[in-house]
Amino acid sequence: MIVNNPNSWNGIHLEGLLMNKFPTITPIPTIRLVRQPKENEDPKMIVRSGCKSTRLITDEFVTINPSADIYKNLRHIVIEAVDMKTAVVNPIDYLDSENEELAMLKDNWTLKDNPQYVTKRLESLSKNMANLKHALKFNQVRTVIFVSHSADTEESNVMVQKCVEFVNRALQREAESNATPSRPVTSVPGFVCRLPNLPCLLEAEERLKEGNPTIVNEARCIRFPPSNKHNGFFIACLKKELLLVTQPELPPDDEEKGAAVPKKAKKAKKGK
Repeated sequence: MIVNNPNSWNGIHLEGLLMNKFPTITPIPTIRLVRQPKENEDPKMIVRSGCKSTRLITDEFVTINPSADIYKNLRHIVIEAVDMKTAVVNPIDYLDSENEELAMLKDNWTLKDNPQYVTKRLESLSKNMANLKHALKFNQVRTVIFVSHSADTEESNVMVQKCVEFVNRALQREAESNATPSRPVTSVPGFVCRLPNLPCLLEAEERLKEGNPTIVNEARCIRFPPSNKHNGFFIACLKKELLLVTQPELPPDDEEKGAAVPKKAKKAKKGK
């Protein structure tokens, strides 16, 4: 599932790659595009491109039921952030290639302390948090990828970490509510940031350990800073794994009482 992408070409291209990778497997994995089509967009573009498994969903992402049967086989979600695009260095080329809204030009040229800019930024941040939290609610999802073109850490790193911590706490509370004293919770499903197994990212991770970070930060997220050659972007790859739950330690008094009980039992046995 691809959410909030400005155009349908990513889904069309992805289906072509899957058809090349799985030529003998049917059916081809279904690709769902959750987005609002533009006014000048061809409504039949997906069909005319020869796609057979790509579907366009015009509903708001947060209104989709994660527990619906139609999404029980959903494994991966990619979310395109609705942000201020502060890491885009050439907005005109970006508009032309991504079919982005023209309002992006106004945002790019508006002062950051402008009240309208501040309000729109907060609204975008709130929407991104709602979308990411909703994506993490799909039970069968294995990975959630969040993509942003913002240079602001509040709209990328910080926001992702807050959403992950919130969802992981909710999953742990749910598991603990169903636990019993005889079967306490030892592990719960949760999301963690993981890097794709690519040589360039593995090398960047080694540089991070050496104290020379490049494109991988301490949260194990990918950030390309903007330059004269390319736009900047941020990618967080969240993978669902089993996380160990630390059991609360007994206070010192309880530990001493627990250790004294066997000694009394031994003395009573000798008296017999």
